[in-house]
Amino acid sequence: MRWMWHFGLAAAFTAALLGPSAVSAQKAAAKSSKAAAKKSAKKTTARKAAPKAAPAKSATEFVEHALEAGLALPVEDPAGLVPFFEQLYRHQRGELPGPVRVLQYGDSHTAADEFSGELRMLFQSSFGNGGSGFSIAGKPFQSYRRRDVKSGSSNGWHTDGLATRTGDGIYGLGGLSMTATAPRESVFLETDANDFELYYYQQPNGGAVRLYDSGVAFDMFSTAGDPGAAYYRVAAAPGPHHFELETLERQPVRLFGWEIGRAHV
Repeated sequence: MRWMWHFGLAAAFTAALLGPSAVSAQKAAAKSSKAAAKKSAKKTTARKAAPKAAPAKSATEFVEHALEAGLALPVEDPAGLVPFFEQLYRHQRGELPGPVRVLQYGDSHTAADEFSGELRMLFQSSFGNGGSGFSIAGKPFQSYRRRDVKSGSSNGWHTDGLATRTGDGIYGLGGLSMTATAPRESVFLETDANDFELYYYQQPNGGAVRLYDSGVAFDMFSTAGDPGAAYYRVAAAPGPHHFELETLERQPVRLFGWEIGRAHV
């Protein structure tokens, strides 16, 4: 059950990043940094002007504390997570623009959103809710689910990918694709967000689709074009949305998934 060890490590590191001792170390380092800045303004200016400044001492102590909390867990090369936790630290201090994206692969515990769902909850509660992230389009197989997203599809979609061991290897980020070759086949997505991207396969004979938001049609586009991955972006008002995609003809439409975000507006 190595995935449980991984979860324990991530949980321990996340707790350590926000624990009292880590916060105290951060405050002490920040206080020391301010005092040093008053004594040597020129040196501080020079450090800020450097194109690739070394991590601040407080950041180093912050990450070292997180690593110490996970050393007792049987995980290979925990030091490999240093850059990741430094990114979280800098994001928490407002030093990084945009969200920190976490990509996690797994088997049944990921398909059922057990391990991934717990991690998402921990990270969002500690660092803010940036959205649900990537979700496979529709219902690729019966046991697939997401805790914070409701999704489904009509019966006319065919699933190819790693789970089925069939297909041509063009599966997208989630390792699966769904294809329909008839009109009026649909997939839907229901969640609370305001930034959506639909990932699909663009192909020479690709079919057209129509998009709906809460039952109201708002756009139509074709998936035809030179072969390759493509996406369609929707910037919507913050709040709950029920997006639906419907095929319009017999040409194939091949979907990879949705990217769901909660952008600051």
